[in-house]
Amino acid sequence: MFVIDLVSNTVQQIGEDDEVKTDLVWSSDGRSLYCIYGSNNEAVAVVALDNGTITKIIDDKVKYKTDLRLSPDGTKLLYTVANEGKTNYTDDQRTDVDSIDTSGTDPQLILVDLSSPTKQPTPLTSSSDNKVDSAFLSNHDIVYVSATDDDMSPPSLKMIRNGVEQTLLDKQNIIDMAVVKSRIYVVVEANGLYTIRCFDPSTKSWKTTGRTKHEITSIAPSPYDDQIAVTMATDGGENVSLLRHGSWMNLTK
Repeated sequence: MFVIDLVSNTVQQIGEDDEVKTDLVWSSDGRSLYCIYGSNNEAVAVVALDNGTITKIIDDKVKYKTDLRLSPDGTKLLYTVANEGKTNYTDDQRTDVDSIDTSGTDPQLILVDLSSPTKQPTPLTSSSDNKVDSAFLSNHDIVYVSATDDDMSPPSLKMIRNGVEQTLLDKQNIIDMAVVKSRIYVVVEANGLYTIRCFDPSTKSWKTTGRTKHEITSIAPSPYDDQIAVTMATDGGENVSLLRHGSWMNLTK
């Protein structure tokens, strides 16, 4: 693991550990990094930047953890995990696969309270849908995009507040979702038109911030002012554009 200081333009190696580390997330005080740890993504750990010490927070051996998130106040971790399917073999030597049972392998959101002495992983969901783009709001509410493999059932935007799930946007062709502080931004496609909408949970209202006929593939709202960076698909590849105060500006060609 290496840290680059953009002010001094220096690079510092953090420790000697060469185990796989993914989904790096800064701690609130900037003195450590949380990560999903292990060759099978089976643990969650925190790395101290001053001496490289690695402390495993979750070591339950459940494989393939992804999408690690830290709450704004640094007290909770969120990640997604799906259990492995059960492989059935035709022989005792396990050389010929008969079938794979995927029941119970649907991805679920897991919450960890870092202030708790036990730091037990707590499942937040149990439904069979896919759960992507999970994020914390500034008030600890959790939002995510719910999708299924059924082409006839478009994705939905859902929020979990105090353990209760509610739907904010139902059955829309949601291309991407991002959270900045307490606001939720989504890209929705309908009839070839791509619209960026913003949801304010305090007023429970939606606002359209911009739309285009060009295919938007991802969004990155600024935390500082009213502008949103987007990637757009073109015949020559993806371009980066900026939506600022309702107007579009190309940043790349």
